Amino acid sequence: MALGKRKPVQQPLFVSTAVLNVRAHPFYDAVNKVLESHHFDIFAEERCSKFYDDGSRGGRPGLAPGSTSAV
Repeated sequence: MALGKRKPVQQPLFVSTAVLNVRAHPFYDAVNKVLESHHFDIFAEERCSKFYDDGSRGGRPGLAPGSTSAV
């Protein structure tokens, strides 16, 4: 037995996404390939374009369904 008291160890509060072991699932890879081959993003953007705000009413413009960049 050791003499003395143990010092509490503070565990990290947050986990960085770089540390996580996240791999793409083969099913979703296949679905994304099919959607991309049929130009689904373009189709969805055309169908949803009437719902986007062009900024004339003062709001922020909407993000397109296929966009991956965050503002």
